[in-house]
Amino acid sequence: MKVEITKDMTETKPINLKKSVFDSIELKIKDPILGFESVEEYVHYILEKALEIHDESDKRSEDERVEEKLKQLGYI
Repeated sequence: MKVEITKDMTETKPINLKKSVFDSIELKIKDPILGFESVEEYVHYILEKALEIHDESDKRSEDERVEEKLKQLGYI
C-alpha cells in the first residue's frame, strides 16, 4: 500500500507499507477518540512525533527522556 507523506503540507512523496501494517492502522484509527480520518494522516503524525523525539533526545538527559515517554504513555 502506498501512503502519501506531506512535507510542509505542500509536497507529498509516496511510501510503501505492508498490507498487514496498513490494515492494522485502518483498524486502529476507526476509534473516534484518536481523531484520525485516514491512514495517511496517522502515519504522518506518528512519523513527525518519532522525528521530534529523536531530535530532542540528543539535547535532554536520560531522566527527561523517560519523563517525556511516560507523559506520552499517559502515566504522568
